[in-house]
Amino acid sequence: MKEEIRAAYEELVEWADLIFAQTREKFGSLVKCQPGCTDCCYAVFGLFPVEAVYLREKFDELPEEQRRAALERAAEAEGQLMELERKLARHPDDPYMQNRIMARERVRCPLLDEKGECILYPFRPLTCRVYGIPVLVKGRAQICWKAGFEPGEKYPTFNLDTAYRELYRLSQKLLGEEEKAGLLLSLPLVLRTPVENLLNGNWKNKT
Repeated sequence: MKEEIRAAYEELVEWADLIFAQTREKFGSLVKCQPGCTDCCYAVFGLFPVEAVYLREKFDELPEEQRRAALERAAEAEGQLMELERKLARHPDDPYMQNRIMARERVRCPLLDEKGECILYPFRPLTCRVYGIPVLVKGRAQICWKAGFEPGEKYPTFNLDTAYRELYRLSQKLLGEEEKAGLLLSLPLVLRTPVENLLNGNWKNKT
């Protein structure tokens, strides 16, 4: 990854960390994130290509034993995600049902080790960084069910839509094309795809 793109991506996640820290400072008792809490580590979401490449580069720097264990967990998670795709396919024209299925699905992140710790915590994706505070997604406020923020009350909200637009822009710059810049990749797919393939937009799901 070019240094210019890497720096821009790191600036974006630093902004997310800053908003999280400010929210925690102001509403400390309402933010329930703490060591040992892994709720967000079972949420299902995809990575923009720029996130995927960044995370894959950091993954390659881990000791072989950690990588091997993570890849074993990734294989298990990939099976669960394939089953999720089958569930979603039963409701092709029903966004409501698809959203309900996605919200209820729990798939363990391959980066979560046996101690319940993220092996790439300092480099975790942007979505992970703001999971415990109010966020705006598709114009609607969302919040972790464990948090103490009250429905109907007004709180500062992290705009994930804005962050996603920037991730798309950086992904487009990284890949040099618009079409694949908006494709979201599963973490299991990212971990088993070489960096050079991710950079070339050459990734394939298992069939």
